[in-house]
Amino acid sequence: MNRALTKWIVVFFLIAAQGISAFAGEYQIRDGDRVVFLGDSITEQRLYTTYVEAYALTRHPTWRLVFRNVGWGGDTSWVATTSAP
Repeated sequence: MNRALTKWIVVFFLIAAQGISAFAGEYQIRDGDRVVFLGDSITEQRLYTTYVEAYALTRHPTWRLVFRNVGWGGDTSWVATTSAP
């Protein structure tokens, strides 16, 4: 790998780390919260939802948190409305 590419990769990761640390200060889950993951098949597979749950529970093991995954393949969060004729 050439030096210029290595330099740009390092710069990218430094900028990304600063953005992540700034975002980490605004953690939205609090002690006693109930978190519901609503979505389609991507939510149903429980991949990213497991990461969020593991992050919260390992950072705050004494908190009383409840996580529910209600993802269902083909489902949406849109409210369907129909007008009666």
